[in-house]
Amino acid sequence: MVVYHDFKIDLEEYARLGKKNNFPSFDRCPCCKGMVRLYRHGYYWRNAIDVRRAEYRIPICRLICPSCQKTVSILPTFLVEYFQYSLDFIFETLKKVLMDRSKVSYRQLAQFYLNRFFKRLNQIEMYLRIGI
Repeated sequence: MVVYHDFKIDLEEYARLGKKNNFPSFDRCPCCKGMVRLYRHGYYWRNAIDVRRAEYRIPICRLICPSCQKTVSILPTFLVEYFQYSLDFIFETLKKVLMDRSKVSYRQLAQFYLNRFFKRLNQIEMYLRIGI
């Protein structure tokens, strides 16, 4: 399971701090809802690419629940699950293609994000309605 956490820093600073980031602790398991403290269960390394096309290899903290034995990964809010490119890069690409109508050098990647965006319009609309 993935839990998003806002570290209040950007991707570059997160990569610089590495394992010394201020990772949160949990007193309740998001999987089984048990009132137990989750323990550190190591890290896994992930590639991340920001708007400037700079590549980073960053650690993602994993926690384990002592009661249900399920693991939880703490993913920073500037990343999306299963994507290498940061959220800022994805939004910037969509903005260039949709609003500015400008050509981008990474045409296939832009088309991939555009198709995914149009398939998820109902979910995006529901998210915006709930958030407002």
